[in-house]
Amino acid sequence: MSISFNRSGLHEHETKKYIKKLISDSSTGIQKEMHLLVLDEISKTVKELYSNNIVHNALTTHNISCALEIIDFETSFEINKTDKDLENKLSLIPREIVQLQEIAFAVSWWFQESYKVDEVEKILDQNGLLHYSFKHMQE
Repeated sequence: MSISFNRSGLHEHETKKYIKKLISDSSTGIQKEMHLLVLDEISKTVKELYSNNIVHNALTTHNISCALEIIDFETSFEINKTDKDLENKLSLIPREIVQLQEIAFAVSWWFQESYKVDEVEKILDQNGLLHYSFKHMQE
């Protein structure tokens, strides 16, 4: 498994230390596993993108900086209700929810934590993203 939050030239242990500090500085004081805290930060950004009708279209660990910023908007697009390919564009959103889950899984592996599926879904739901998932779109 590869994880590439390391865009700053920091060594792996320095990057982990940096991410932990970044998360602790913005944390509410509630102790959670790093993968849940990272997912919450990234989910808030994705929620903001969606509220502005923007789909990133390439969420991976490679497109998250060690400052937990989503980068590389090269393949992103805006959704307009008048788009001829609106249905196709909307169909890409559930894939981004899966990609958020994959990022959380990669972070849990990197920090040697147990991946908490229920907690991941709770965070996605709290940030208004869970209803975009494949699972919930089929219900």
